[in-house]
Amino acid sequence: MSERRSFQKLNSENYEIQRLQERVEDVFNAVNASPLPAGRLLADLSVGITTQEFNHGLGRSPLGYFIVRSNNGESVFDDQENNTKPTRTLRLTATAATTVSLWVF
Repeated sequence: MSERRSFQKLNSENYEIQRLQERVEDVFNAVNASPLPAGRLLADLSVGITTQEFNHGLGRSPLGYFIVRSNNGESVFDDQENNTKPTRTLRLTATAATTVSLWVF
């Protein structure tokens, strides 16, 4: 799983730099609180019409995923409700054989 980082402010006497850092820190913290940055890329998965399990490496059950690359227009579905190992794997099926890359978070 991706490590969460903290925003490090620079010491400055300049008021504009201090204000800028405060605003950047607010945005950084909002993005960092989202589950998306803590995700993982699963690249070039061969998914077929029968359900297959893929290790996701999150160390917890996924909250979701989205396709970032596909070699055709086939639909991909998950079968997590029947997954006995959700903290380790993602169960996927496609409407036809396809290769996809997913961002799992």
